[in-house]
Amino acid sequence: MSLLYQNAPAGPNHIKNFKELNILLKGAIQNGSYQGTGSLDITFDNSGSPSFSLQNITANSEKLRIYHDPYRRFTIELHQGDVTLHAAKGNNIIAFDDLSLFFNWQAERFKIIDVSSEMYTGHLQGRVWIDVLQVPVRVTAMALLKNFDANQMTSLVKHFAKINGELNGKLNILSHPHFRLNSALTVQDGKL
Repeated sequence: MSLLYQNAPAGPNHIKNFKELNILLKGAIQNGSYQGTGSLDITFDNSGSPSFSLQNITANSEKLRIYHDPYRRFTIELHQGDVTLHAAKGNNIIAFDDLSLFFNWQAERFKIIDVSSEMYTGHLQGRVWIDVLQVPVRVTAMALLKNFDANQMTSLVKHFAKINGELNGKLNILSHPHFRLNSALTVQDGKL
């Protein structure tokens, strides 16, 4: 199955810098859940903004499962995959062993996505809040990182090639009034 969403040319539904979203699923439905493989490609239009260098985001998973969990949350489980951020100055790759996304869409205002992942020999636990009543939509996210192998993260952040040790920390992301990412990270049993 292939899904394609293209940006509105103008008006209130136009998303700045966004061009299109393409999802490709190959598999079958068994016992009430989808099982197979999947890929995602989000393409951006950065022609109007020289400061926006992201060209596209691609994601792939060797094993994908989509179902409703016992709490009736829409759930996506991905195994052995990666997310690549393609930019003019190079690519950044987020590799994961297992990634689970739990979508809680029942509330009228805040849509919540809980994230759990095994990656870089450690664990990531996070939550994304999407305020859909605001225009533009506002996103707040928080993630805790535990026992990451800092040196294995070189494909994501090239500066980690110089760091060895166990990485722990917290990341916060806000989309409004402007994009902001802040973090507190510590490296233990390692060296710079």
